[in-house]
Amino acid sequence: MLRLRRTTLAMKHRLALVLFMAALSIAPLVAGDAAPKATPVRQKIREIDLNIMLKQYEYVATQLAEMRLKVRLLEIEEGLTDAERKGKLATLRKKIELMQSISDEYRAEAEWRDDKEKSSTEAAAK
Repeated sequence: MLRLRRTTLAMKHRLALVLFMAALSIAPLVAGDAAPKATPVRQKIREIDLNIMLKQYEYVATQLAEMRLKVRLLEIEEGLTDAERKGKLATLRKKIELMQSISDEYRAEAEWRDDKEKSSTEAAAK
């Protein structure tokens, strides 16, 4: 009876050892599936730059929409002479043209960065 207990105990220890070894061999496979928690510094800088650019684009687009609204309101505003109205409209239209150009530049830059990021992500996945 004592011999049976010793044999059973020895088998339990061996089984525990085998399970422990199996767990150790599987652990790196499971850990490899986890997404990295920390991003590299350069990636973080690119994200910050893109966020700043998007905020600038949002500001310019908002200003552009407000200027276009001002033009429409100025066209029907009473109490202005034709010369005053034409002068204000000309100034606003020049500003709109400049802001549209800036907006287009920001949009093109953001789209270029997005395409670049996608292509580098796809290259890293391969």
